[in-house]
Amino acid sequence: MNKSYLFFAILLIHIGAALFDLESLEIASKVVLMPILIWHVWTVGSSYSQKIALILALLFSWFGDILLVFEGQLYFMLGLGAFLIAHLTYSFIYFKKFEWQPIRLLPFIGFIGLFCFGILNDALPDGLAIPVYVYMVVICIMAYFATCRNIKGESYEYVLLGAILFIISDAFIAVNQFLNAVPFSAFWVMTTYGLAQFFIVKGLLKEDLKG
Repeated sequence: MNKSYLFFAILLIHIGAALFDLESLEIASKVVLMPILIWHVWTVGSSYSQKIALILALLFSWFGDILLVFEGQLYFMLGLGAFLIAHLTYSFIYFKKFEWQPIRLLPFIGFIGLFCFGILNDALPDGLAIPVYVYMVVICIMAYFATCRNIKGESYEYVLLGAILFIISDAFIAVNQFLNAVPFSAFWVMTTYGLAQFFIVKGLLKEDLKG
């Protein structure tokens, strides 16, 4: 079976299970998503120069997925840390093709200011404000590096789309967690997250595999 089809089949199963409160199926389907992408990179990306780094980014994303299954501030912090490492690893990969474009920083600076010091201002529990703000800065740096990759064509477009979708997914999580419940939050969070990871992997592999 094509691994892309398998990934989207499991993602749809996960979203459906979340929407219908099928907790066991929701958890089981969530924790196999990143291993499918890791398997894909391992088997398809043999010629990709950053293969190990990409697998590490997906591996720490998987750790984050597992940790965020559990409730409580400790698991949230650990999950946040795992995804922080994943984003730093993605940033490292993008930096290999980085070309300085300062003007492209402005939207991300604006987002950090609006989201962290506007929307989330005074909404975060004690002890979480600084970790969440640091995380949002790091994910915006990751996305900014994605905008500055000196790569043409679909590789650039897919990775940039994935990076933006990652920010959107995390924004949904933050609003749902700390402000107000987002209707059908599982659909919005996991659709954007799943597509983000898929497009980043697809785009990075296209960098060397030429489609």
